[in-house]
Amino acid sequence: MSDLARDPSDHAPDASAPTNLFDIVAKQLRVEGYLVKDHVDQRDGYEAFVVPLVKSGQVPVEEPVTLGFGHAIEALRSVLTGGV
Repeated sequence: MSDLARDPSDHAPDASAPTNLFDIVAKQLRVEGYLVKDHVDQRDGYEAFVVPLVKSGQVPVEEPVTLGFGHAIEALRSVLTGGV
């Protein structure tokens, strides 16, 4: 379920969770997701697969750094929205 049904005139920032949970419950919709904690047993295999790819540069890793206390809100917003 996404916020695609949201009123386009609503200029509020996107939330990390659906804002229409009432509709999900009222319409008896099925909601699924991927929980990392459900697959902890596969961590070693994943790391064995992906670490060499990261080290070789085949899988790029971005680590943005924001300097200065004055940019703390901007940095937090970036973390919460997945921005870089």
